This record gives sequence, C-alpha cells and structure tokens, in this order.
Amino acid sequence: MAFLFNHFGVFKLNAEGLSAEDLELELIDGGLEELGEDSEGNLVVRCGFNDFGNMQKALEERNLIPLSSELEWLPLNTVDITEEQSDDVFKLIERLEQDNDVQRVFHNMG
Repeated sequence: MAFLFNHFGVFKLNAEGLSAEDLELELIDGGLEELGEDSEGNLVVRCGFNDFGNMQKALEERNLIPLSSELEWLPLNTVDITEEQSDDVFKLIERLEQDNDVQRVFHNMG
C-alpha cells in the first residue's frame, strides 16, 4: 500500500485570528508540507508521517491547539470510475466500515 499512497500527519486549526502566510513560514521547520483550508474554513496543516511529533511540538510552542490531529493516507494517483462502479465501491466501503476491526478506509477514486 505504501507505494500507492503518501502517509501524512494532519492537524486542523481554527483559522480565526491566524494568518495562513505567516503560519506557513513559521511551521516549515516543523516539517510542514502543505497548508490549506477545508470546507468548514479551518486551516489544514499536513506534514510527513515522520514529522508528526515535530509538528505537534511546533504548534504547541505557538500556543496553537489543534481541533483534531490524525494520520491519513493520500493517493499518489487517482482513478476515474463510472457512476455504477462508484456505487459498488461505496457499498463495499460501507460494509468494510461496519466491521469492528476496521478503523478507516482509504481509496484512490477520483
């Protein structure tokens, strides 16, 4: 799986009172790879898997408390599929997520 996905640490921050440009410059030494915004207006900080602890420390030093922090897999390449195939895949994902042993499901559908 490691050759299909990149493993990232992800921190979500309340954007209120923060300058994304200033924050980006401050967090580069903590391992920042990407800074963006989610659909709810929160800042999304992505760092490499191995920099997760460094980024957490960098945020703590700036008194920034994340709304959430987690590890995620992002696909290197996405695959376009038909609507019918998409329905089948989402049914499969739903069944997988119902299994108590499955915590999260990642895919590369475009």
